[in-house]
Amino acid sequence: MLEEPARPSYRLPGQVTDQASARRLAQALLGSVARAAASQVTPTAAQGQARRDWLVRVWSLAAADGWQWGTPPEPFPGLTL
Repeated sequence: MLEEPARPSYRLPGQVTDQASARRLAQALLGSVARAAASQVTPTAAQGQARRDWLVRVWSLAAADGWQWGTPPEPFPGLTL
């Protein structure tokens, strides 16, 4: 008998009931991941290049996936153009 999977310890920002709500959820989650990774690049500078490279990769993948779901990419926190 299979065990029941672990339940998440967080709440999603909304229920997925149709294609539009699935898109909104994907945009929200991928945007959160991209912002979280980008905000950690500078604070982890002392932890070495490998850590920074990993965070930049996480950020870029989340931003690219978010763009495919309709979320425009955001610059790194603190970057002004």
